[in-house]
Amino acid sequence: MVVVDGAGTPPALASGCVHSVAWYSSSLGASVLKHLQDGDSCLVDVLASAIAEVADLHSGTCDLDHPGTPSAAVAIARLRETASGLLLDYLVLADCSVVLADGERVEVISDRREAEVGARFRTPEMWSHIDGPHHQEEIAAYMSDMRSVRNRRGGFWVAAADAAVASEAIRGTTALGRGAVVAVMSDGASRVFDLFEAMTVAQFVRALKDRGPEALIEELRRIEAGDPQGKRWPRAKRHDDASIALSSDREDTGNSR
Repeated sequence: MVVVDGAGTPPALASGCVHSVAWYSSSLGASVLKHLQDGDSCLVDVLASAIAEVADLHSGTCDLDHPGTPSAAVAIARLRETASGLLLDYLVLADCSVVLADGERVEVISDRREAEVGARFRTPEMWSHIDGPHHQEEIAAYMSDMRSVRNRRGGFWVAAADAAVASEAIRGTTALGRGAVVAVMSDGASRVFDLFEAMTVAQFVRALKDRGPEALIEELRRIEAGDPQGKRWPRAKRHDDASIALSSDREDTGNSR
């Protein structure tokens, strides 16, 4: 399972690229899936190969050294049958997440570096209300600050044009039982439990298994709509892209909105 969440670019900021973030994200996702066909490949190598391949697609038309060159968060989960049982290989780069539930064990595997670095520049209390007269200016200023520490030591790491950043991803392998649930999601989906705290992670996993990703995303949208100006939950955008890929004994499924 693969989720790629493109980083939006405010209109006030240039990117040095003639392509959209959506093009970059879809191209990167397709390339990751292609390289995953070799089931023995290290996930870091898979992501590095995909980043390099997409960079080659637009190196002749775009300035890939531009600080705003299109970028995306990535999460990958791969289940493998082995002689000793079921294994999960995972990789997370930037603010996507892998969530797993295996018996009493419930775990969120995420990359908090972007959020930690972002707090240097703007805390939630500092955001003005969504659609306020200065909100877009605040977003542009924040993104400009974040670009200055993107893919740098002491900053945060995200897929863009340099394949070497794949080695900075959070990754590992863990054993799973037969009834385990694994979900891969964008930060727009994990808002349900990590920003809005509408449910615990365990409740989120149970709802995913029982009701499916689409129902969870619909609930997320209702929560966002109940706070349209971001007064209760300060945030950059009213709605964020929400993608969930799920594997459980229910069935493999996914949804993105």
